[in-house]
Amino acid sequence: MSLREAPGIRLQWSKVGTAGLPSNAAQYDGELIIDGVRDSDAGQYRCTASGDHQFATDDATLDISSAKQDGGGPPLVMVDPREQTVNENEPATIRCWVPGLTTCELTWHKEEVGGSLPYGVYQSGGVLKIPRAQLQDAGNYICTARNEYGVGKSPPARLNVNRRKFCGSLLLS
Repeated sequence: MSLREAPGIRLQWSKVGTAGLPSNAAQYDGELIIDGVRDSDAGQYRCTASGDHQFATDDATLDISSAKQDGGGPPLVMVDPREQTVNENEPATIRCWVPGLTTCELTWHKEEVGGSLPYGVYQSGGVLKIPRAQLQDAGNYICTARNEYGVGKSPPARLNVNRRKFCGSLLLS
């Protein structure tokens, strides 16, 4: 039988060194629940069990590990190549990746974050694929990567598309 199930036992949580609990903390059925944990919530918490002629305490320490302390943060996003030139109707690909991470959500955009990809241009994993480059496909492409710390943005990858050259002449009679 746990203390929560024991008849006549009351559990009360407090933060050691302060009066009561942080404003984002609540007690429910003997459990301490801290919503939206902040750095200021770090510290020692005490659970006091009391009943008829009984009294016991136990402490628990809450350590906060922030993204900056972990070396975490939005991903550093890389693209390759940074610039390429293809002829009209030729294929082009640009690769996006985050060094050292495999669990990021990668998304390609044209010209700006949120910009939609042109018709026929698509992404497969972290690779932007342009099966038959058209003049309107030319421009800057940006890759974003999302992890638990936020969204990182690549430097732009520039795609240049050369107009198709025609040789010969057309005779009209």
